[in-house]
Amino acid sequence: MIEYTTIGLGSGLFFFFFVNFLKNKKTFFKAHGQAKNIILQCERENESNLKKLKEREEIYIQENKSILLRKKNRLENKKQQSKSYLKRQERFYSEKITNKTKIFEKINTIVVKFKSDILNKEKELSELKNNNKLQRSKLKTSLENYSQSNIIDITDHLKEKRKNQLEQNAKIHSKELIESFNVTAEKKAKNILHNSLNRFTMPYCPHRGIGIISFNSEEHFSFFCETHSSLFPKIETICELTIKISEQTVEVLTRDPMRRKWASDFLEKILFYKKPLKEGQMEEILDKQKNYLLKTIQNDGKKAFQKLDLKPLHNNVLNVFGTLQYRYSFTQNQYGHCLEVGFLCGLLASEINAEVKKYRLSGLLHDLGKAIDHNKQGGHAVIGADLLEKHNVDEDIVYAIRSHHHDTPPKSSLDFLVIAADALSGARPGARRSTANSYNQKMDQLYEIGNSFQEINQTFVLNAGRELRVFVDSKRVSDKRILELHKELIEKVETECKYPHQIKIIIIRKSSAIQKTGRAS
Repeated sequence: MIEYTTIGLGSGLFFFFFVNFLKNKKTFFKAHGQAKNIILQCERENESNLKKLKEREEIYIQENKSILLRKKNRLENKKQQSKSYLKRQERFYSEKITNKTKIFEKINTIVVKFKSDILNKEKELSELKNNNKLQRSKLKTSLENYSQSNIIDITDHLKEKRKNQLEQNAKIHSKELIESFNVTAEKKAKNILHNSLNRFTMPYCPHRGIGIISFNSEEHFSFFCETHSSLFPKIETICELTIKISEQTVEVLTRDPMRRKWASDFLEKILFYKKPLKEGQMEEILDKQKNYLLKTIQNDGKKAFQKLDLKPLHNNVLNVFGTLQYRYSFTQNQYGHCLEVGFLCGLLASEINAEVKKYRLSGLLHDLGKAIDHNKQGGHAVIGADLLEKHNVDEDIVYAIRSHHHDTPPKSSLDFLVIAADALSGARPGARRSTANSYNQKMDQLYEIGNSFQEINQTFVLNAGRELRVFVDSKRVSDKRILELHKELIEKVETECKYPHQIKIIIIRKSSAIQKTGRAS
């Protein structure tokens, strides 16, 4: 029973597996066919892809061929260029090497020659040394033969000879320098003055003097004198001056410019007062005028330094300088004159590349002594220099101020430029003028001096007293006597005549010969 069951089970299993086998075989053949189709399709796709790849490859190869050709051409060009560059460099360096070798050969020959020259010079030097030794020994033996006194005489003679030779050479050299300097000195000086005057831009000072009170009418003058004449003695006592009454004018007379200004301001203040002043009112007005005047003087001193861009000095110097506003010389205002001289001196200094501010200060202070010369003895140049010396002003500035009227001889360029600037300011047209009395007095003096000599026939004073021209008798005066007479005239004018400028003196000696020629008809 069990056997039949096992056989049945085995046959059943066999049948089951067989049926499954058949099913799987069928599916296998079906899948196999599908796989063949897929493989065929893939092969066809591969063939088409291969064709495409070959076409692309051919295109790529063609494109790359042209690029490679261009690159190849470029490389060949570069190769040719590098070859030519290398050839040029090789040629250049070969030429350089040949030049260097030539130079080296030349240097070598020079060195060899130099060495030979050195050897020759050394030989010559040794020979000279030997000769020198021989000469020294000879001189020594010869000097030993002389006595000590002879040696001293010889040395003194040699020294004197050398000294004379040096002096002669120095004289020749100095003469050449002076001649060359004289050729250009006048031209350069004129150019410097011309340039400085063209740059001079300071305003003209029109003031001519102070201290005279004028009146519009005789009635006003008589009323003023009747009302205020009783005050004049008190004013004269307080201000230490003199009041002079003339036709329609009241004149304040004093040598002190500040006191003259003080009294003049007071008189102008009360000029239109209709009533007499009360007791004490005059002193009050005078005190106010004095305080105002002192402030004005100090401010004027500071303004002068500010105008020339200078540092102000001691207050005492500023106050003294401010009083120059009321000081006049030949009717020229000295405050304006000092400003002009300071400015001109600075311009002249700039032309010779000197220190402008120092020269300006020297020119500004050159007439400082005129502010106080009314109560001190001596010339204004010395008085001003002494005042500045007390206030520790630089020595060269003090010396320039002291020497600007030749009280001491001028030495430096500063001294001479202060003198030149002072002369330019004084000689400016319209800067100075004389009164009729002083002018007539000067003219009469010159006429008297000219006529005081017996040899002089005629005397003429020309150019407002700047030229004295005289005629002499040619029969009585020789050419030699003219020179002596000229010196005598100059000395007499300098000693007897006071003048602020140079006077040109001309002597004319005329000779004439007249004779008729031919026969009378």
